[in-house]
Amino acid sequence: MADSNRPAVFISGLAAGTFSTFQREVQNRRIFSSRFTPEANLCLEPTSGRLVTVTSEPTQITVEQILQFVLDSLSFPRNVFCVPGGPAAAARGTVEIRTEAPVRVVARVTGLGQLPPGTVLTVWLLHDLTVPTTLDQADLATIQRLAPGANLPGTVFTVDGQLPTVGRADVPVWNTVAVAVRAGTLTVQVDGSATLEVTLSDDVNQAIDPRVLMGTGVVPATATMPSGMVAGVLTDTFMRQATVLPQLSVSQAFPQRLAAVTQLTVQTFDRGGDGLISAEDVREVAGAFLSPTQFSRVAITIEPVVRVTPATLPTEQGVVLVGLRSTSC
Repeated sequence: MADSNRPAVFISGLAAGTFSTFQREVQNRRIFSSRFTPEANLCLEPTSGRLVTVTSEPTQITVEQILQFVLDSLSFPRNVFCVPGGPAAAARGTVEIRTEAPVRVVARVTGLGQLPPGTVLTVWLLHDLTVPTTLDQADLATIQRLAPGANLPGTVFTVDGQLPTVGRADVPVWNTVAVAVRAGTLTVQVDGSATLEVTLSDDVNQAIDPRVLMGTGVVPATATMPSGMVAGVLTDTFMRQATVLPQLSVSQAFPQRLAAVTQLTVQTFDRGGDGLISAEDVREVAGAFLSPTQFSRVAITIEPVVRVTPATLPTEQGVVLVGLRSTSC
């Protein structure tokens, strides 16, 4: 047993108390101060660094998980905003997804130059599809694998059977298929900085039709639906060609196959009968919304004023900052 007289927590250089080594506090992952004052027992919240009074039944305190993304403008095909001399050429930033409920997204950008009046910077959370480890062998046999290690179960899916090109600036397009969730917009300050902090609930975790940042081009729009449902539609469309609508192939009838798989999903989960899958329709459906830990990338875009895609979709042409999730988190 630890020495109960040894100071364990220091605040402003003063010993704030000692660890309690009772099994309950250890199991509940609390840092407990048993003798901070004669009148009260206090507990240090690890996430806030604050001391709080402990009641007879203290609320369990857990360590908040923070997923980090470092944003730059060097790892994707350049556009007019981020080419050398462009207003976003020197921009850098970070995005944090704080996964403890309620989920929060905090984005910070610096180094922005003079942007045209009315410019809107939009933050997108991106989920790159992976090949399911439970995929049927017949389906697995239909997926292209032109490079060693490409499109194996558990790896990032690519539409061309090559290794993922995300993060490479020497290729004209990315070859992954991603679901995007719009986190919000950034307001640029006069000093060239921008900040966004938003709570991401299921009601705003609404993804869009399955065409996001995909190297196969634009296809007809389908109804907006929750992000996890979109990921399921995309997985069935690209990776279950032998067991789901095998008469419609990706190579020869992609728009028809996408529309048909989407319609099957709508028919299954549309409780309201309005032809759409709302958050309410799938509130009790496991996996209907992507988990915060499933977002592998973050992108910030400046979308053109005139565009052929819905405002609920990002475009590759508008990307000015992008970051992969840090593996050190």
